Amino acid sequence: MRTVAIQPDGKILVGGIFSSIDGVPRRRIARLNEDGSLDLTFDPWLGPDAGVNALIVEADGSILIAGEFTNVRAVPRARIARLKPDGSLDESFDPMSGLDGTIHSLMQRVGGGLYVGGSFATCDGILRRSVARLQMGTSLFSVLLGNNGFATTINTVTGRNYQLEATEDLAGEVWTVIDSVAGNGQDQTLTSPTVDSPLPESVFG
Repeated sequence: MRTVAIQPDGKILVGGIFSSIDGVPRRRIARLNEDGSLDLTFDPWLGPDAGVNALIVEADGSILIAGEFTNVRAVPRARIARLKPDGSLDESFDPMSGLDGTIHSLMQRVGGGLYVGGSFATCDGILRRSVARLQMGTSLFSVLLGNNGFATTINTVTGRNYQLEATEDLAGEVWTVIDSVAGNGQDQTLTSPTVDSPLPESVFG
């Protein structure tokens, strides 16, 4: 066993190089109940094809795993992947060519994103020796429309909702919803109205 994380409900995720727990096949990742028994509702099936060195439980219950593997559940995933709460692969998270070497550690970045550390030299073909920062969730592109408006195109994830919000004071707590869409796994556009004095805006997914 190389890494452990506790879920908000008290269940325990474990990762490493094991192939079974208590005689039940569980390849490199498993979840235990609070009493230490195997949680049979979490089934990674084939699981990662090599060791899991680090994992993080996200707010929605998804699980980020990283390590030595190049496949998860027989799907190419170079050293980092995201699992759904039941252990199945979240195919909406695709690191493309991924990392060219082992990931040893993960750390979530305040404000979004993820830091990875390890013995790699490139991340998705870009030179990044031993440490890299990944953007998580969605890609985002903005185009000015004139009169201070703009359109923001987001690569959405099915099952998630996205809002474009505005505020008159970035230090304040009052935000107004300008536009919203439901994620469908495709690019969708959120549009800001054109105004003479634009409000500071942000996109949340």
